[in-house]
Amino acid sequence: MSKKVGIDLGTTFCAVAIYNESTKQPEIVKNRFGNKITPSVIQICDDGEIIIGDEAKDAFDEGDNGCITAFKRGMGENKPYAYVNGQGYTSEDLSAILLKELKEMAEETLNDTIDEAVITVPAYFFHKERQATLNAAKKAGIKVRMLINEPTAAALNYGIDHFRENAIILVYDLGGGTFDVTLLQMGQNKEINCLKTMGNHILGGKDWDRALVSYIVSLIESETGEYLNDDFAFINSLSGKVEKIKKDLSKATQTKVKLHIPNYGLYETIISREIFEQITKSLLDQTVTLCESILLESHLQWHDITDILLVGGSTRMPQVSSYLQKISGHKPLTLMNPDEAVALGAAIQTTLPLPKYNTYTASTNETIQKGQVKPEEKLTTVASIRVNDVQAHALGIIAVNSEGTYYENQNIIPANQEIPVKRAKKFKYYTSPNKNNEVDIYLLQGTRPILECEILNKYVISGIRHMDEPTTIRIQYSYDMSGMVHVQARQEDDNIDLPIREEPIEEDLSRFGQPIPKQKIKQEPTTVLFVIDTSGSMAGERIKEAKLSIKDFIKKLSLHNVTYGLIAFSESVTQVVSFSNRPSKIIDKLPSFDSGLGGCGTDADPFPTIQSMFNGIRGKKYAIVLTDGEWYGNARKATSTSQLCKDKDIQIIAIGIGEADIEFLRKISSMPADALKIDVTQLRTSFGNIAQSIGGNTTTREDISYSEVETWKAVDE
Repeated sequence: MSKKVGIDLGTTFCAVAIYNESTKQPEIVKNRFGNKITPSVIQICDDGEIIIGDEAKDAFDEGDNGCITAFKRGMGENKPYAYVNGQGYTSEDLSAILLKELKEMAEETLNDTIDEAVITVPAYFFHKERQATLNAAKKAGIKVRMLINEPTAAALNYGIDHFRENAIILVYDLGGGTFDVTLLQMGQNKEINCLKTMGNHILGGKDWDRALVSYIVSLIESETGEYLNDDFAFINSLSGKVEKIKKDLSKATQTKVKLHIPNYGLYETIISREIFEQITKSLLDQTVTLCESILLESHLQWHDITDILLVGGSTRMPQVSSYLQKISGHKPLTLMNPDEAVALGAAIQTTLPLPKYNTYTASTNETIQKGQVKPEEKLTTVASIRVNDVQAHALGIIAVNSEGTYYENQNIIPANQEIPVKRAKKFKYYTSPNKNNEVDIYLLQGTRPILECEILNKYVISGIRHMDEPTTIRIQYSYDMSGMVHVQARQEDDNIDLPIREEPIEEDLSRFGQPIPKQKIKQEPTTVLFVIDTSGSMAGERIKEAKLSIKDFIKKLSLHNVTYGLIAFSESVTQVVSFSNRPSKIIDKLPSFDSGLGGCGTDADPFPTIQSMFNGIRGKKYAIVLTDGEWYGNARKATSTSQLCKDKDIQIIAIGIGEADIEFLRKISSMPADALKIDVTQLRTSFGNIAQSIGGNTTTREDISYSEVETWKAVDE
């Protein structure tokens, strides 16, 4: 019978664990050397032989050639991490070699095959590092059940024997190459909820090693005059020895160091724990800064934390626990072996049901319900414990701001959302009948400015149908239970996904950090329809001010690509000027435009005429409605017909003077802010302000497909 295992694929060490159904506890699977952990070291010999783990670590400590370490820190980079004998190896390649060896050693120990694994990753890994981990596992012949964040796995292991409702746990995970800090809360029914996670995927024990190497090299230079920074063989040999020095200083307050220096001979010195902690304090400070940031963002203080859980071999350094105790007032827990806790938690996860995750399909648009599982995944769970994890990174899209002057990161999924999760946004897209309609999407991870985020992929959405009116494209981002990103798109209310293809990201993306050149900005087509009440009550000053306001509006809207129209409504609706890009047509009609045009009452509903006039019109569409009183029996009908206009993306701005009802104006306007009740003397000022507002919101980019990104609206899935 095949086994499911948990694998901690660490920067410095790896471990494999399995859940023992007899003891109801997870346990480590020893490697072929009888050890519980396997060094993440690979040696590629001159004859092509590959040595992995303990033997490779011994060779590295001796400074032998062909040894490769810490390659986890290069995961997701599409370039060789190391060259040996003229051949380049990516971190993904090296991880695949290591995973294959871990699998084979575990199968030897278990005397059984492994059919599936839960693999741990740093909580702060981006999509590309997670994808590289999955790729490495596939190359190694391992079927991945899911990826789980390392701090979450550790908390899962801790929770089996130490579950307490409402306990708030801070998991401080300092591994060989990465650092994560995660807040979790133990809820009811043996449920562990991850609240928030932060981290640095290039900060870990190896940085403490490098600081120690640098200190020793500078000490040698000052005492012997020997400059060794460019002696790569010596630096490599010293790098293999500093880990032992670091471990010695974790047990004693000082240690003697003996080194053979080229052209000098034996060199001896004493390194104290005090000196080691001084030269690495800035590194420790970085971790504490992240701890305090996560507390601040979670509106918590150190006294709110009930447990500080240390994970990762680097937490054995005394400076870690003593510093955390000093600033928090809590003694960090040492109940678990920090080298084994993550693998043990991953083994527990192999017994738990997977959260249900479905991207939307051609026939349905499912929502994810908390705790929902697939029928085939209803396994016997460990003491009914369950963990709800989060993804550290927000997902966004590169978009153009509403003024069309620069690019911005518009988030679709905020950071620290419980996974799996889906979110979508809509935007307007103007199609062409004479070309293939496609949209380029640049997917971002992070909340910072574009060039400071991870730009994951460039997606091209195709197959968009041409429509006379602007069409709605709905883009959905989602994280699955492994924190992997998925992108889908649909047009209008379709239930079929649009085709999406990936294209290479350009090497030079500097344009996204610069203002958009003025020559690339153009004015979007804008159409303004004046809808003026000409009932008898508008006679005199009111109609006079209305005509002057229209003139002022046209003067202040200093755009080139504007079309104007004018209609009057009273007992009937009169189309005074059909749409024209010549403002003089409107101005020439104003002298004869007077109250009583079409009758004295206000029985007519102008919105059907407004909708009809805007049919086939593209770009920004505005209907400015001016009225001075009640619409009598048409008020309720106008509320419905105005909605039809709004559904066609006609922005209705309702202005009331005299006896106009503000509540009615709000019902017919596009937004409450678009409804104004003013004195007639304020009419020209209000029209002028509207003109300036429209004039500042009608630019877009020529060379991108979407032009109305400011209309995005979040849609919960």
